[in-house]
Order: sequence, then C-alpha cells, then structure tokens
Amino acid sequence: SKVREWPIKNWKLLTNKLINNGNILVFTGKGEREKKQDNEIINNQNNCINLCDLLNWDELSIIIKNAKIIVGVESMMGHLASALGTLSMNIYSGIGNINRWKPLGEKSVVITNPVPCSPCHLRNGCNTMDCVRGVKYIEVYEALNSISKKKEPYKC
Repeated sequence: SKVREWPIKNWKLLTNKLINNGNILVFTGKGEREKKQDNEIINNQNNCINLCDLLNWDELSIIIKNAKIIVGVESMMGHLASALGTLSMNIYSGIGNINRWKPLGEKSVVITNPVPCSPCHLRNGCNTMDCVRGVKYIEVYEALNSISKKKEPYKC
C-alpha cells in the first residue's frame, strides 16, 4: 500500500550509509512502480543489486533465508523473514494495531514513529502519515547496528 511506504529520500539516505559501511544490498519488489522506486534508490551505486520482478516465490525465499538482515516496510517480507528465522527490521505505519499485525518471532523488530492517533484504523491513512514518514533514517540505521550486534533474542 502506497500510504504505508517509507519516503524514498529516507531509503536513499539509509542505502548510502549502509553502502559506505561495506554492505551489499539486495532490493526486491513486484511491479513497475516498485522497480522504478528501487532504481531511484539505488541510483547506479555499487554494492546494490535490484532483483525486483526477477524472483519467483522459491527464489525470494532463498534470498530471504540467506540474508543477514531484511529491512522493509509493513509487508509480507517481514512475515516471511520471521518464518524463515531471518533477522528483520520492519518499518510500520500506525494504521493498524502493530502488536496484532507485526511479524511474529524473536528475530523481527518493528520500528514506528509513535503518534497519539495510532492505531487510527483509517484504510487510506491520513494526510501526514507521521507514524511512518516520521521514522528517521538514522533511527533505522542505529537500530540496525544495535540488533545486528545483539545476541539473541531480538524482542520487539
């Protein structure tokens, strides 16, 4: 859902920070819109691989299973990572009850911008979507560093 997306500028900043630390990033997704977004984020940078629209379910599952960590928004990817035992950082909106809809599993971490209107249960969200757009890239980066160094369990 477009309304639950994290801003492209934040993805770019996070991508740059992670690449500068020597990480190799793999981007996935489905459809022309997500492929365009991935290309905009990657912007011909080294250490980035765009696999959007190139993977079937089994191939995607293998990528997720073998990843060090998955970073994504409120989507199926976090649930798949959780089911496969892969550490995941999930950026959530405040539309739904996060405790009800977050990925289950001790290796799934959820980050959101706490706002008083959450959960709002508005199907199309609100004009500002501060709950997800207010999550700063540096917060995600610092959380990633923290959980990637932490010993199990990874509690939300």
